[in-house]
Amino acid sequence: MNKLKPNFTQIPNVLLDEWLGDLSMGELKVLLYVMRRTYGFHKDKDTISFSQIIHGIKGIECGTKLGKETLSRAINSLEQKGLLIVGREKMTNSYELNLYYPSSTKIELVPKSNQSSTKIEPKVVPKSNTQKKEKESIQKKVYIQAISLKKKYGELQNVKLTDDEHFKLINRFGDSATEMIIFDLDMYIASKGDKYKSHYATILTWAKRKGDEYTQKQKTNKNNIAFI
Repeated sequence: MNKLKPNFTQIPNVLLDEWLGDLSMGELKVLLYVMRRTYGFHKDKDTISFSQIIHGIKGIECGTKLGKETLSRAINSLEQKGLLIVGREKMTNSYELNLYYPSSTKIELVPKSNQSSTKIEPKVVPKSNTQKKEKESIQKKVYIQAISLKKKYGELQNVKLTDDEHFKLINRFGDSATEMIIFDLDMYIASKGDKYKSHYATILTWAKRKGDEYTQKQKTNKNNIAFI
């Protein structure tokens, strides 16, 4: 048996030094998976589906094995903590790590009291609680703005949803059904020119009315994939 020649995905020290004790198992799994898909292939970010994060890519890697609700909570929490940047590219999220060492200390030069010379030495002054709270407040505001911002979906980009709304749809209906409903609404708006106050509410209404139809489409797609 040939001995395995190690190859590596870099894990930034800041994750281990500053964040390890504050992360849940789900959050840590998501960060490590994104690191593998980005740093592991020398990329800043990568487009990754929910299904890939959960189940991996067959024959290549096994994914995190997290449930959809756990995954959604972990991603939202990592965004709130400012560790993960999530973007949208058509139907799939793109993920980019945002790891950095917090500026927890500052250097203040203070003269030594027992020396007559003007020589000074650095003194480390801990960051105040006020500064920490201000930083957390800014991160929270950025997160709230990010999740409340509506982004465009669909082939013709007519469907508008916030990150939170899109996560909820995937958790409720799954990746395939969500994509199908968004596609139908996108085409309907393009052909009819109708306007809706809330595309999220419209999708929920459509899904309730056409639930069996979308379920059947999902089964048909899975059968076609299996046949191929």
